[in-house]
Amino acid sequence: MDFKTTVNNHISMKKIIPVPYISQFSKEFDEEWHYKSCGIACVAMLLAYYNLEDSSPMRLLEEGITIGGWTDIGWRHEALVRILRNHGVNAYSQEFRSIQVSSKYNSFKVNPMEEKMMEDGIAKMIAEIDDGHPVMVSVDEGFNTNLEKHIVLVVGYDFTDKQEKFIIHDPRGINSIERFDLMPVDIAKIRKFWRKFAIFSYL
Repeated sequence: MDFKTTVNNHISMKKIIPVPYISQFSKEFDEEWHYKSCGIACVAMLLAYYNLEDSSPMRLLEEGITIGGWTDIGWRHEALVRILRNHGVNAYSQEFRSIQVSSKYNSFKVNPMEEKMMEDGIAKMIAEIDDGHPVMVSVDEGFNTNLEKHIVLVVGYDFTDKQEKFIIHDPRGINSIERFDLMPVDIAKIRKFWRKFAIFSYL
């Protein structure tokens, strides 16, 4: 189902999944990891939501390091998927990108099909929220206060009063000072900053 059809089927609807919020700046993370633990904070939120176990965020981070999940450019999505699976959550990553390849000129460029793939990805996020499954998404610099690539958790949507918004837990919020839980974000902004990678999960 494409995005327009999905939205038409959700007019005047709002849904928020009750996912506990965990900040990457919380005392549960060692201070040296405060700017590098967005992916693990999202994993910890998912585990808390699925209520499988009480695993501390720092232990999850150490597990991620042990399996080679941390790199100079951030967390590898396949490692975050592996951590979720290690703790009883079925998870997989999906990419919504498409390129045109010219073997003659050994060149690559964006395929016009990528626009449709992105819209299909957004429609899929809405369907996952309907099923009670939060979605981890990777976003570019400047999405919120992040100055680097970042991972946030989509926990709901709001199509009331002609809005088109996702509700997001951004782990970059500082507890008690600046909370970024249940942030309404225009889907147009998601289109602009989404890196077209997502991690889906279910029990």
